[in-house]
Amino acid sequence: MNVVAEHPSTNIALWREYRQAFADFARKARTVQSLKENAGLVRDSMDDALIELERARLYHNNCRDSLAAALLPNSDL
Repeated sequence: MNVVAEHPSTNIALWREYRQAFADFARKARTVQSLKENAGLVRDSMDDALIELERARLYHNNCRDSLAAALLPNSDL
């Protein structure tokens, strides 16, 4: 059976959350890159940006895994 057909609203929500998580992760990665390129770098700003980037990465991974699990066919093995 097709999970997309079984739970379309759930899958749409998972896709939406995954895309938003990726966009947030990408935005925070750009922030870190921008801080790295700034000659007048403030250490605390970089530390905060790296922590936010790691949080965004973990959330993205969680969204990715949830979406992948929802798309896997049910197995009765």
